[in-house]
Amino acid sequence: AFKEEEGAEPVEEAMLPSKEPPRSTLGLEAYPTKPVIKGSVGSPKASTPKRHRKLAKNISPSPGVPRKHGKGSAKSEAHTSDKEDLRSVSRDLDKKLREIERKLSVSEEPASISSKMKVKNVDYAALCANPAMLGTFKDGLRKALAAAAGPGVRPEHVELVLSAGSVIVQARIVPPKGVSSKDVASHLKSAPLEKAVVAAVVAVEGIERICSGPVAVSELRVSAPDPPALPAEATRAQEQPVWKPEGGGHGHKERSTSRTNRDGKAQREKDARRARRALEDAIVLASRIQLLRVEGARTRKKIHQAMERKQSVVVVARQHALKRQSTSIAAVALEALQAGAARTMTLADRAEENRATLASCNVALRAEVEASRERQAQGEACSDASPEVGAKMAAARRSLAGFNDAVRNELEQLASQLSDLLRQRAELRQRAVRPCWETPVAA
Repeated sequence: AFKEEEGAEPVEEAMLPSKEPPRSTLGLEAYPTKPVIKGSVGSPKASTPKRHRKLAKNISPSPGVPRKHGKGSAKSEAHTSDKEDLRSVSRDLDKKLREIERKLSVSEEPASISSKMKVKNVDYAALCANPAMLGTFKDGLRKALAAAAGPGVRPEHVELVLSAGSVIVQARIVPPKGVSSKDVASHLKSAPLEKAVVAAVVAVEGIERICSGPVAVSELRVSAPDPPALPAEATRAQEQPVWKPEGGGHGHKERSTSRTNRDGKAQREKDARRARRALEDAIVLASRIQLLRVEGARTRKKIHQAMERKQSVVVVARQHALKRQSTSIAAVALEALQAGAARTMTLADRAEENRATLASCNVALRAEVEASRERQAQGEACSDASPEVGAKMAAARRSLAGFNDAVRNELEQLASQLSDLLRQRAELRQRAVRPCWETPVAA
């Protein structure tokens, strides 16, 4: 028994990974379990006889003694053939797994479809200044694009970015899982997208207030998705296994790297969407600020014009008041002048007027006396004086009374002037007369 033990050549067993092979994202096993083959490398019972299993652990051939070939050589050849079969099966499974991963990587990252158009005769600044109208405008565009993109695409799958001139619309459609991007692009190219967009814009409430003409769509472009690039693992040699039983763990690392890359790409897309939304909000805020500035300038201009009108009205009112005041003063002065002229008539004028009145009265009396004499000579009775003679005599009396009043007034004025002169003379006599160069100058 001991000789048989020496004749049995120990077999070097290949170290297989003890952990369970990784699973794919679909919940299926990426690699099959290790097949149990009678006499295979993984079984310690097949490598060593059962009765000498414990002794084989402790006994090892010395390095200088040559090994004898016996029953162990046949067993080693069987182990080698089983190992090669296992490697070939693993290689085939790796190829299938790589194809599945390539399909999954392509299907998990759907390509997006871009579209660009120009909505004419719509004021972009006025649209951004009204948030409610802007939201309705975007919702209408999303619904129109989603309806034109075909079944399966909803408005939430459409992303919009608006810019000025009149309104430039940049749309990005990310189809959901199960919807091909090529089908979406073909639907967009074949559908009457311009009419749908015009109908959606016209349906916005109050859009006619910010339109300078009929709404139209031009420069419509739909960019088809590019063919997706194969992952880095698919470009390598097909015969290179993803999971090497002898190396251990490389396939799991590669799958973790690809999963990390996909997660990083998704995060970058999220950051890009956030940046686009932030840019859109910044554009809306800038347009609102610009509109507020324009409105403030208009308000300041209106206030300035109102103040100018008020000042002009005040100035005109003042001018009218001054004019009325000057007119009233002139009228009062004219009346006073006329009254003063009537009162300040000279004695010579009064005497001349009185003389003319007396002369006319004398002429009338002479004529009346001659007429009465002629009537007496003819033997007729003498009548009373005519009314004309009476009127002239009354006028003569009034003229004499006025002349007397004028003389009396003139004498009173002369007396007052004389008294003033006498008072001034007395004052001058009382004060000491000084030369003009000694007269103190008033401050």
